Amino acid sequence: MEYPGIPRLKLKCNLKQTTRLDPKAVIGLLLSTLKQKEYKILEETDDSLTFYNNPWMPRWNFQPYIALDGGSVEIEISNNSRLVSLDYYLDFFPSLLLFSITIIYTIIDRQYDVALFFVCFGFIACVIAIIRARLAAKQILKEILNNESVS
Repeated sequence: MEYPGIPRLKLKCNLKQTTRLDPKAVIGLLLSTLKQKEYKILEETDDSLTFYNNPWMPRWNFQPYIALDGGSVEIEISNNSRLVSLDYYLDFFPSLLLFSITIIYTIIDRQYDVALFFVCFGFIACVIAIIRARLAAKQILKEILNNESVS
């Protein structure tokens, strides 16, 4: 879901897995998993699904952590197996906006060492967010396909 006037800094990733399940069964399992994790379903067909999570929405600490900001699943049918492709993305604009404001303030205040600290902290936080998103995407595919070998 795009909001006019808000830039997007998306990092797009992809995971693929083969299965013998019927595409409708995969979509059904995916729907229940994503709704349980509080994602919004934007579009659903017999062999694809698009989901979204608003990164601007405030959350309480007892709500589940949502690592993916959105994505889509497509099922490609070949001979006797199906290829499930999960394309997901992370939107770094909210966190980069916060880090940028903090860094600009510390530079204006001539605290260059603090600005350097926030640059390093922001980089490490982005790397951790990427790792958590990849693990969350693997977990979603694992829950749906009940298979350990997600690549």
